Amino acid sequence: FRLGVGLDTGEIMHVKADERLSYQAVGAMGMVAARLRDFAGPGQIFLTREVYEEAGGLAQVQPLGDVRVNVHGETKEAFSLTSLME
Repeated sequence: FRLGVGLDTGEIMHVKADERLSYQAVGAMGMVAARLRDFAGPGQIFLTREVYEEAGGLAQVQPLGDVRVNVHGETKEAFSLTSLME
């Protein structure tokens, strides 16, 4: 089982979705991460510049350029994670 992952950083709010204590994440950051996940192929991790900078040089990445993250045409600079430094 392989999946793609999208990462962004920022504020997010959790909302109770139903009586089974299931929660849903709401916020612009969650939408950006979901969009990056949609672009990522199996086994790929895509992240925004903000996440890359937060990693403080621990992440080795390949630039992907600007990626459209919403229906309004907003873009974010994105990277593909290639490895992590120890």
